[in-house]
Amino acid sequence: MKSGWLLLVSLIAVLTLAVACGDDGGDGEDTTTPAAAVTPEDSGENGESDVTSFSEDDPEYLLASIDAGEPLSVDDPSIGTYAGLLDSLDEKCEEEQSLIGDQAVVATQLLADEGITVTVLEALQGIDESIPEGSPRLSCAEIAATWVTLIVGQ
Repeated sequence: MKSGWLLLVSLIAVLTLAVACGDDGGDGEDTTTPAAAVTPEDSGENGESDVTSFSEDDPEYLLASIDAGEPLSVDDPSIGTYAGLLDSLDEKCEEEQSLIGDQAVVATQLLADEGITVTVLEALQGIDESIPEGSPRLSCAEIAATWVTLIVGQ
């Protein structure tokens, strides 16, 4: 049991340090561009959604490109999935979206070190599903560390 707590504390420290080192040194103001939601009115004649275009600097674009293994087109429809999860986590987490994305990437790297392969999307989904709707804002660094610990322990 003691080694489990030590692992959890170590993972929280690694996630916090990794995210802090990746901080842009800004004034803490969230400079991310919120993703526009696709509404039914945005649907084309065939029921297909018009694709929202993202910037190459948007965290959802960067995370989708990491999972794809190559830069995506800024209007790639898969980016919207990442945007939706980041929007959901933005309501649940104390951190801004770019830091939440960093935490998901670090989580995938920590799991890879343990021989477990997950995508950034799966990490975002796991973190998101770990926080109940309507709960007070939490530290997603701690939630991500706990999620990694649970996955490693399975």
